[in-house]
Amino acid sequence: MINSDSMSPIQSFKRIWKNYGREHLFSFIIANLFMILIAGTTALYPIVIDYAFLSLEEANWSK
Repeated sequence: MINSDSMSPIQSFKRIWKNYGREHLFSFIIANLFMILIAGTTALYPIVIDYAFLSLEEANWSK
């Protein structure tokens, strides 16, 4: 059975932010920057591999 006195997700977030989040704001920012960096490099991986294969196909191997 669902407890109607439970906190909403927004209330939970506000409580966690008030008790824990403000002390670690700098860490959150750094972690998010690293997540963006990893997401970007992961997205660029297929492009780099495609470029590498095209370069290998065009290379003159008879030297």
